[in-house]
Amino acid sequence: MEYLTVFPLEIRQGMSEEDSCVLMLAEPKMQRVVPVVITTQEMESLGRILQSSDGISKTSYGWMFELMQQFCLEIKEAVIDNVVDGVFKSSMLVSDGFNQHRVECNIFDIVIASIKVGCDIKLAQRVMDEAGCDRNALMDNLPNQKSLQREVTIDDLLAEQAECEEREDYERASEIQRIIDQMLSADDEE
Repeated sequence: MEYLTVFPLEIRQGMSEEDSCVLMLAEPKMQRVVPVVITTQEMESLGRILQSSDGISKTSYGWMFELMQQFCLEIKEAVIDNVVDGVFKSSMLVSDGFNQHRVECNIFDIVIASIKVGCDIKLAQRVMDEAGCDRNALMDNLPNQKSLQREVTIDDLLAEQAECEEREDYERASEIQRIIDQMLSADDEE
């Protein structure tokens, strides 16, 4: 199965039910996005995490990452494999250094994990084909809405890449370099 690396691009209110928001997961070139419905509480949690380095401790996810740290558990990958009747099927591969276990989870858990531990979100190509849409066309057709936008910049990626190299995570540093190269080539095409 072919996978794309995606990242949380922005959150929009008012695109769905009254108590819901839409989280946009984007491919590196940011041409296509997958809209994911999340609750207002999830949006507020994500906003706190993005705005503050210790924001995660103020959410219900804080205890989960503390527990993982205490038991030396590491998230190896976060995957969105399928979409069935509008519901995304996602999982994380968790390792204790000896054994690996695939844990089914909600798509928002994957987004939080990717932000907190820096793992990529892998999206099955068929999910992008089925649920994805052109970002510009989607944004052009939206009325003005509240947005918690935090576009990932090349400077953000370079800082993360330096951290990865510092802790000798050369595989992740290489993945980040590929994303930077894709973003630069997308800029050149424009």
